[in-house]
Amino acid sequence: MKRSIQDLLEYGFLVLDKPAGPSSHEASAYAAKILDVKKAGHTGTLDPNVSGVLVILLNSSCKVASYLSETDKSYACVMETGRPHTRKEVESAFENFRGKIYQTPPLASAVAKKLRIREIYSLRILEVDGRRILFECDCEAGTYIRKLCVDAGRVLGSGGQMLELRRTKAMGITESKAVTLQQLSDYYWLYKEKGDESALRKIIRPIEELATLKKIVVKDSYIPAIVRGIDVKKSDASSTDSSIAKDDWIGLYNKDGALLAVAKALFDFKQIKDAEENAVLFDLERVIRTC
Repeated sequence: MKRSIQDLLEYGFLVLDKPAGPSSHEASAYAAKILDVKKAGHTGTLDPNVSGVLVILLNSSCKVASYLSETDKSYACVMETGRPHTRKEVESAFENFRGKIYQTPPLASAVAKKLRIREIYSLRILEVDGRRILFECDCEAGTYIRKLCVDAGRVLGSGGQMLELRRTKAMGITESKAVTLQQLSDYYWLYKEKGDESALRKIIRPIEELATLKKIVVKDSYIPAIVRGIDVKKSDASSTDSSIAKDDWIGLYNKDGALLAVAKALFDFKQIKDAEENAVLFDLERVIRTC
């Protein structure tokens, strides 16, 4: 966090409290325009009518998107049923949807409509008011809450639909860390017009906080070779994560902890440890930082 604001805007991310209405792509574009950056990309798409946590990658950080691990997510949802139900009836129906469940993505989704297994870690009823049910859900990435409402409605026997949905946690980040587009605009104005970067610095975070890649610290002498796409030899690394397995995505870091590139492990750690110094052990996949 000692990096300049310009560096954070190039190699950082923010957590947006997306409003209901715009698509995730539109919300990312609004953020990019406010911050005057060339590129912004999001992780974990939210439907236009869904609000809440949307992680937005800025400029060169977008290169990391495909290497970020899918994480569990949390939601708050309002569900409407075909007729009023008691809390006891709802609890009985929801009991069928705790743990591992079968789910087919809804027709409106962009993924293949194949039956798959997802896990519901927690399903908590907060309130039952006539035909409306307010609940919280902690679930595996790729779980469709809209489909959960439909399926639970079938068990209740009156049908069900999702009325309102808010994502409260994604990528390990809760909604308490999210900022609205208006706050983002205000903080950037303070930085540009008043020279006060304190508020903006709190919400633009370095990409290293988000990327949970296994780590290799490379020697300074290897860093110029990164931009030329030269693969990593054993002699290029000053330290190597002992949990590395073959085909793992690996982050290449400098001694100051900056993520320079992503590589694929060609061997597991035991083989790496026993390899000769000039052996190529990691296949360079994507350059993130060139300086």
